[in-house]
Amino acid sequence: MAGIFGPRPTPLRRNAGSAVPSKMPFHQTIILLPCHSLEDLPTHFRGKDADSLLANWTAMWHPALIAATGKQPQYRSAELPGEFETDTLVLVPSVAEPCIPANFADETAHLKVLVGETSRAQIIEKIVALDGLAIDLGNGDVFDSEYVEDFFALGFAFLQIQLMTRQLRGSSNLNESVFEEILVAAAMGLVKGDEEAARQELTNCFDLLLQEKNTYYPVQPELIELVLTAPSTIGMNLEKELGDAEHPKCLLVTGALSREMESNRPKLFERLKTFVQSKRIDLVGGLDHELAEPLLSLETSINQISAAANSLRKQFDIEIKTYARRRFGLSPWLPTILDQFNFLGVLHSSMDEGNFPTASTGNIRWESDDGSSILALAQPPDDANDGFTFLRLGLEIGQALDSAHVATVILAHWPNETHFCFHDLCRISRYGPLFGLFRTLSDYFDSVYDPGYGDSFSAHEYRGEYLKSATTKNESNPISRFVDYWQRFYLHRSLSALLVQRSVRKLDNGAALHAHLKQLNRLQSRIELATEQTDDQLDEELARLQTALQTENETDIQVVINTTSFPRIVFVQTDNRRCFAKSASDPIRLADSTNDHTEWVLKLPPMSATQLGSNEGASKKLSREPTILDGNRLRNEFFEVEIDTTTGGIRSIDKYDRRKNLLSQQLALRIPTVNDGPQQPLTRSRYSQMRCTDVKTSCPTRLSGMITSRGNLIDDAGAGESIVAEYEQKITVNRGIPIIDFAVTIIPQIELIQNVNHYFCSRIAWKHESADLVRNVQESRAHVVEDRFDASNFLEIKGLSDSITLLTGGLPYHRRSSRRMVDTLLIVAGETRNKFRFGIGLNLEYPLHSAIGFMTPALIFDSDQKSGWFFHLNCKNVVATWWQPVLDNERGCVGVEVRIRETENRAGQLRISCPFSLTSARQVNFLGEQLKEVDHTENVATFDFHGAELFQIQLNWNS
Repeated sequence: MAGIFGPRPTPLRRNAGSAVPSKMPFHQTIILLPCHSLEDLPTHFRGKDADSLLANWTAMWHPALIAATGKQPQYRSAELPGEFETDTLVLVPSVAEPCIPANFADETAHLKVLVGETSRAQIIEKIVALDGLAIDLGNGDVFDSEYVEDFFALGFAFLQIQLMTRQLRGSSNLNESVFEEILVAAAMGLVKGDEEAARQELTNCFDLLLQEKNTYYPVQPELIELVLTAPSTIGMNLEKELGDAEHPKCLLVTGALSREMESNRPKLFERLKTFVQSKRIDLVGGLDHELAEPLLSLETSINQISAAANSLRKQFDIEIKTYARRRFGLSPWLPTILDQFNFLGVLHSSMDEGNFPTASTGNIRWESDDGSSILALAQPPDDANDGFTFLRLGLEIGQALDSAHVATVILAHWPNETHFCFHDLCRISRYGPLFGLFRTLSDYFDSVYDPGYGDSFSAHEYRGEYLKSATTKNESNPISRFVDYWQRFYLHRSLSALLVQRSVRKLDNGAALHAHLKQLNRLQSRIELATEQTDDQLDEELARLQTALQTENETDIQVVINTTSFPRIVFVQTDNRRCFAKSASDPIRLADSTNDHTEWVLKLPPMSATQLGSNEGASKKLSREPTILDGNRLRNEFFEVEIDTTTGGIRSIDKYDRRKNLLSQQLALRIPTVNDGPQQPLTRSRYSQMRCTDVKTSCPTRLSGMITSRGNLIDDAGAGESIVAEYEQKITVNRGIPIIDFAVTIIPQIELIQNVNHYFCSRIAWKHESADLVRNVQESRAHVVEDRFDASNFLEIKGLSDSITLLTGGLPYHRRSSRRMVDTLLIVAGETRNKFRFGIGLNLEYPLHSAIGFMTPALIFDSDQKSGWFFHLNCKNVVATWWQPVLDNERGCVGVEVRIRETENRAGQLRISCPFSLTSARQVNFLGEQLKEVDHTENVATFDFHGAELFQIQLNWNS
């Protein structure tokens, strides 16, 4: 590093060849600091600057130097260093070098000066080389003594206590003359070979510092070491980390990583297992894999925690009590899940990209909207391999004790990668609780003060940077992998519900049911992992399982199955057998036939089967018959959609009672005009123009109509025009369904840069800037208050009289480009998918139900099953997120478990009706432990629930 006067002058770098007389003992050691006193010492330095300051400060506390000078090391201002005695050693950290006067090199030619060093070991080596210091003291072994490191730790402790008291309290009560006397005695004892005397005097020095700290801060801090892991770290570094486990430490590990360690590093695994069982290592984490969970269903979080619990229980015979994760994945509903897995506490922080709210105190009771809560440590971890952490350690502890009367410091690091001052801190803890003693998180949450009141946070306060990270790292399919997840997830939910229906009907024996259930559980984990890595066989295996679950006796009768917990209006096609519904309560809303097929609009009860049988029945008469297709317009009972023949997008959506445009839509490329790099936001952007070249219409029956537009996306900036993409957009409207179905194909003609602001998108625009935007966050609702937001299921635009809902079809990323415009991202850098499906609905009463129904096709297959329902939930503001049969080896299905989520933040009373007389009904947690009995009479169980609650009910019967 060059100084303020250009390259560093040679005289500042002394060595054994210097003109200064050799073997002259030092009488004084001084460090120059970029301040006038410790009260104004800057502590904002990072990287090598922080390392240099800390290394030089602690190096001058070497016992040989203290014994040689007979004095405590001193500091001076680098701007006004004053005069020095001839036998002075001057250390100049890099942060002080710019402050040195211009004539400093000339005035200190007679001194020993070291400038800008960042390694403590190298500083000591250079000091020895200056004059053969150890030989002058007559004891070369002093440099090899274990207690030398304790002197460095004492110097670090002295600096931090001085900063804590002087900068936060303005004064220090330390008797420095007594401290210096004891310090010199300790150094002389070590030089003379009396390590026991040195240890006792060092203890006295630490005790004096502890008394000084306790004068202002009598409460003792808590120290927690958190060792992070990854597949690349389960090697020699982790072995060395375990070998250095002199104090309790926490190891953040996933179930998958633990299994990998057991398979590939069995000796390391056995050693870890020994440390875990002896409680020297506390395992924390609680997840099988760390996924982008805020973009996924709550069921994924539950499955990952359950899988990790089963795996680690089998490996270590323990229950993990502290939830923690390295990758960002926090959400405001996490306490609801963790509470039902009996976790003691959670780290309310992340060590990866993402934003999360901070609390005013270190420990809080983190509360969800449904009232569930869990103790949380809200203090973000500090980097144990960063000098900045240790330069400010004393100040941060003092500030925490001032504000909350408790201080907890979490020091996180990769195995065997820590700052030299971290080892100083470990040595300090051996002498007493000056900065606290190391504890495990399990011990911490067992004894920490419970504030008793909850801290809750809004969904917008949690924001992951998944898209930014994926585009920066050039990951493949950063968008479509989540679309695939949601499509597979809802298919998997359908198959789970279908298995429950087969179990109730006793179509399979116990062995077959267990095999299907095991395969469903295995496929669920693979669906979740496919958001991180491609699984080419997954769709094929899901299709095979679907075929197996739909296989019944050969028959000409077809059955339509609704596997959701709410009623649905669906549009289906069957072959030209001109089927009609055979049901006491006719589910047919509309029907029409061609020579090739029959189209149906059916209203299906929840968890039901509707039989369609072959007969010469005629089509059902249409009650009101607006023409579904009229030129460039599509119509049904709810709205009229006009296609813009110039652009190919939607010009307007109108209601019949009020002729005003509710919404417009176009495809576009967002083009950044100022590129600040892949990780910086682009403040100015423009959009391509949508230009239509062809429009085609299709209306096979009176129930459905489709308009297909094709064209180009044009960049008309500059001198000429250029085609950036070709597009095809199919817009379908069905009678009886208030949803517009979009099928979009975009063929890019340019390569996108790795930036979140360069993307192809579908843009929607509405009239009123005052409209309120509500999105889904997992299975709950949250208001949109930020420009960039996630919504994997729906985005609702609530106006003064009408609401419009974007059914995203699994597309997760959206951007509010103005007060009345939203972009839904389709293609970014790294995306290979170019076909997408989404919908727009008008005045949908329960948007989540519509979003789930949009991505969950009704199952149609040959079966002689009679029409009827299996389970009925009377509340419309709840949705069943998970079904599973309760199986008995001899009797088959003897009950069902269902997990239910309230979606509108409204409390109520739920009545669950089932096809058998109940013998018991109970609420259980996610470990299967009973929480309370549920009232039931005959085949109905009644349960009171809170708004936003997620709960699990088990129903049992004898049949």
